[in-house]
Amino acid sequence: MTNYVIKRLLLAVPVLFGVVILVFFMVRLTPGDPAVIMAGEQASEAEIELIRVQLKLDQPLHIQLGLFLENLIQGDLGRSTRSRAPVTSEIMTRFPNTLILMLTAMAIATLVGVTTGVISAVKQYSFFDAAAMFVALIGISMPVFWLGLLLMLYFSVNLGLLPAAGSGTWKHLILPSIALATVPTAIISRMTRSSVLEVLRQDYIRTARSKGLRENAVIIQHALKNAIIPVITVVGLQAGTLMGGAVLTESVFNWPGLGRLMVDSILARDYPVVQGAVLLLAVVFIFVNLLVDILYALFDPRIRYD
Repeated sequence: MTNYVIKRLLLAVPVLFGVVILVFFMVRLTPGDPAVIMAGEQASEAEIELIRVQLKLDQPLHIQLGLFLENLIQGDLGRSTRSRAPVTSEIMTRFPNTLILMLTAMAIATLVGVTTGVISAVKQYSFFDAAAMFVALIGISMPVFWLGLLLMLYFSVNLGLLPAAGSGTWKHLILPSIALATVPTAIISRMTRSSVLEVLRQDYIRTARSKGLRENAVIIQHALKNAIIPVITVVGLQAGTLMGGAVLTESVFNWPGLGRLMVDSILARDYPVVQGAVLLLAVVFIFVNLLVDILYALFDPRIRYD
């Protein structure tokens, strides 16, 4: 397992390098001049040119790329063209908020999705099964930003139970977490139901029941444990999807996270912040994939990494 983890970490290096190259060129191909935005509309051409020289924007793209890679190896992501603060401090100030939101949403999605999926599989074709899968279908089809506005309208405006936007208390976390968890919950629920149904048809399940084991023990110890591998895969993929969903959710609820920072930076053509944020998200996604592979061996002893 240790050798496998080391190999995966080494393989992550070219992946991250590819992400850096791709983001570097995509950001710079977008219209707009960050030097003009930073100097202001009233700035003279000389002032704009001075800022462009300071930011190395007057250099060819391949030279800009080389300078960026050199600084990246040294742990320097540059400075924000808007605030002039180090990119690292800008990102690390916002990233904990995004991490809290993602972990809360993922916990809700996993707990509700797996529980609903198992009950639907055990009570196949029942009213609960039909209702749960219908709600899951709606959850998959519902845009995150639209659901967020509905939650704000009902719980904040009409009932006044929860704050509509912002951060600071645990109450501010409830609505954005629910909005962000809706789609993953629906997908995990459907996958869990399908996987558990397939396992329940196996011979060893009938054998376990014939031995007189309680139904709860059969479901939890035998069926769910053997059906969990596809569910873990989906949970890992949805954890990556939450990064994209967090951008919309944080914008709707004014949550001061990394997604909101990325939107503001893209609109302001703040190249260093956009590059640093995307790079951090790529690292998180690679770590999640590695964690999923490790969980495979933990839940299924038949899986070995040589």
